[in-house]
Amino acid sequence: GKILYSGQPLSVDSEIQRLISFYDKDQKKYLYPFAYIDPITNEYFYENVPPGNYLISGIIGEGHAIPGSFLFSGEIGKDAFALPGILRFDLTAKLYIHLLSPQDNSRDLCGDRPTLDMNSLSFEWEKVPMADYYVVTIYEQKDPNTYSPVYEVNVKDSKLQFSLEGKTGGVKYMLYIIANNSKNESIGVLAHHCKGSWGSYYFTLK
Repeated sequence: GKILYSGQPLSVDSEIQRLISFYDKDQKKYLYPFAYIDPITNEYFYENVPPGNYLISGIIGEGHAIPGSFLFSGEIGKDAFALPGILRFDLTAKLYIHLLSPQDNSRDLCGDRPTLDMNSLSFEWEKVPMADYYVVTIYEQKDPNTYSPVYEVNVKDSKLQFSLEGKTGGVKYMLYIIANNSKNESIGVLAHHCKGSWGSYYFTLK
């Protein structure tokens, strides 16, 4: 199959790193089958995948670098493996959003959580190709395992200034940005890089 970005085949250099995993929902374990991409057709291939119900995910990019890395995902059921011949299915890619301010998430942000002025919050990020608008949501931590939305807005521009006046200082907040195309399909998501993995972007208020 192909890896699609905003409905169009994503051109992928066969030499670029691909971190691909199959999560077996029945066995509750990960598989990492051999995979490669044909540089001529841009189709991807997996080998030696046993029949199963899988969640498929991976990263395409130069290591874990932002900007330029894509997250892709898909799901396939065991019944599909009963069909004769080569099993074909497409995966959907999302671009990792490059945050520019108040921090640059192209560098490792492990434990680096900024404290921002609740009366004058400002975020800016790099425009996502083919994005029509962005959904920006702020979540407030209620307890160690629970976050609740306290602010949400759709914006056309790749920056936003607003206030969270009256909110609690010192509490952990999470910034979540989704880039959507004109069909309301998600094609980009915000994350930050920490020691070879991805996580949400957190901050506190003063």
